[in-house]
Amino acid sequence: MSSATVSFLSQSNFITAPTQIPGLLGWYDGLDPLATGITPSNGFNISNWIDKSGQANNASNIGGSIPSYSNNAVYFNGGAQNRLFFTNPGALVANKGFTIFVVEKRQSAANSLYFLAGSSGEQRTNLHVGYRFSTQFTKAFYSDDQELVVPNFTTVATEPYRIWTFSLTNTFLANTFLNGRIQGAYQHAGFLGSYLGGAIGGSTFLSANYTGFLQELIFFSNALASTQQQQVEGYLAWKWGLRSSLPSMHPNACMPS
Repeated sequence: MSSATVSFLSQSNFITAPTQIPGLLGWYDGLDPLATGITPSNGFNISNWIDKSGQANNASNIGGSIPSYSNNAVYFNGGAQNRLFFTNPGALVANKGFTIFVVEKRQSAANSLYFLAGSSGEQRTNLHVGYRFSTQFTKAFYSDDQELVVPNFTTVATEPYRIWTFSLTNTFLANTFLNGRIQGAYQHAGFLGSYLGGAIGGSTFLSANYTGFLQELIFFSNALASTQQQQVEGYLAWKWGLRSSLPSMHPNACMPS
């Protein structure tokens, strides 16, 4: 990281870690997945993605192939059981408002590439988030679906990393942002009631297996205020070299004078 970036991140409007924002419940850092301060080498198997929030809600492989480390990200190959299960998935999103941040890049045009999913088929019990089709992105509770149009996947080389932000207020208003831009707001019927089998990388129940790179996932226990949300988006954009993806009016898109 350059000295200019360090100076920029030290400004009061910016954060250097999600722990600076209240309500942090889960932090899965692709630069430090083992929480040792050491970035793994390419090809290293990630059987446990350690939660750096202090809540010990780690994500672990419980059988089948193990995701691997590649180019500063945890790589999921789309294979059966190539996923990591949260120790306590309900604690992250069930029966509460929340904000979730994800930095990811898919590597396939296949259907049902969900980077978050669970194992239940009852309404409002299975948060699943990802690419339903090559040109359609979804965030759903096994109800209350939101569908968004995304560019068609063409090649591995041209597919971009995306910063996703998902929030749900205590009055059940859901918002989805892509690279700091609002994509849609809609009313849910209620909270997610439970999240059995919640995992990173897909769900056997949904026949969904994510193929792609995940650089970071962050969970908060409430719908963050706009300023806080933008602080986290700025942290992610500068950390992962995605600053140019933010809109020019985003408060964290440019270095302050």
